[in-house]
Amino acid sequence: ETMGGIHLAPNIWSTGIKQIFETATTLATIRPKGSILLIDEPEKSLYPDIQSKIVDFYTSLTTDCQFFYATHSPIIASSFDPWEIVELKWNDDHQSVYQEKHYDGERHIDNYKFFPKYLKWDAILMKLFDLMEDGNSKYREEALDQATALEAELQAMKSRGENNGPEFEKKLGEFLLLKKKVGW
Repeated sequence: ETMGGIHLAPNIWSTGIKQIFETATTLATIRPKGSILLIDEPEKSLYPDIQSKIVDFYTSLTTDCQFFYATHSPIIASSFDPWEIVELKWNDDHQSVYQEKHYDGERHIDNYKFFPKYLKWDAILMKLFDLMEDGNSKYREEALDQATALEAELQAMKSRGENNGPEFEKKLGEFLLLKKKVGW
């Protein structure tokens, strides 16, 4: 049922909600203790706000279990400390797999290069999942350059006392729109 008391038949549930329900029902039924559990792509078809809670939710249904998550979600990855992450990659020939090391020297709590819990999700995508750039970086950079130039023009106009005319208002409107578009 929904919060409003309306019954929603399982045949209209989303793929993500079905996955959560099936996994949670299984875990709640068998109540594993001291087990190793493998969860493949828990983020599949889930909104980010649900992804951010799924690791703790599944853990709450078990006792002293070791979970292994296979994921491509920076949101799921941000749930873990770096020593809890094992990143496997294909060699250049795509014939074998190796473990990517995100630490210097011996594997130790103090020598990791980054800590996912403290990074923004785009940084996790770049550092852990090797995404070199986002899909819109060209447009964002152009818009940021324009916004920066407009901001400088507005400051110069203010310092000259030219901040009451239609030209200033037009530039201010352009600046505010660009600022909004880039999330500045």
